[in-house]
Amino acid sequence: MILEGTFSTDVDHRDLGSIVNGTRSVEYFPARKWFSVFIFYLPDGRLRNFYCNICLPIKVLGDRIEMVDLDIDIAVWPDGRVQILDEDEYAENSKRLSYPEHVMLGVDRAVDELLELISTRSWIFSVLPKRL
Repeated sequence: MILEGTFSTDVDHRDLGSIVNGTRSVEYFPARKWFSVFIFYLPDGRLRNFYCNICLPIKVLGDRIEMVDLDIDIAVWPDGRVQILDEDEYAENSKRLSYPEHVMLGVDRAVDELLELISTRSWIFSVLPKRL
């Protein structure tokens, strides 16, 4: 599933910085995957960044999507720089909420799969610069 939206106000994000009004978000929710990927484009059309959420596989319920966020996110910048975000939050919540082992394994596999897609510039990450 692919959705698209546009920010109608400025947003100050803890990890991504200022996301300006008019930024376009193209959001990918692959079937049976433990992640979603948002691509943010600046109002002038330039790539701002990718934002990857680690989550349980989505459920489509009529006209809405149900997604359970599992804390870890990955930001990818136009220069190819990769940041894994919220690992401390994931560690804390996995203990506090007693994440089952299969969930923790799913999170690990999703992070590994995304990092592989990013490093090989596969799928939607092909727009990133080639590694030197």
